[in-house]
Amino acid sequence: MDYRKENLRRASQKQNCANQRRQINNPTGYKGVTLRELKYRVSVGKTYVGSFTSLKRAAKEYDKAAIKKWGEFAKTNKMLGLL
Repeated sequence: MDYRKENLRRASQKQNCANQRRQINNPTGYKGVTLRELKYRVSVGKTYVGSFTSLKRAAKEYDKAAIKKWGEFAKTNKMLGLL
């Protein structure tokens, strides 16, 4: 890791939190996706995105919503190598 000043960017605490990996105890295997009532529920932060029957589609929808909400600070499932 190279923490020189020219490699760092300004970010609020909220923006920095958007740049986290998925939680290790998430049984779906994707960031932002949980299983509820036989559907995959997607949330970005505290914002509900929707429910989907396909796990992969739910993960892709999370990625779209995260980029829309957090822009360059978003850490998507694709970036994590999960899609």
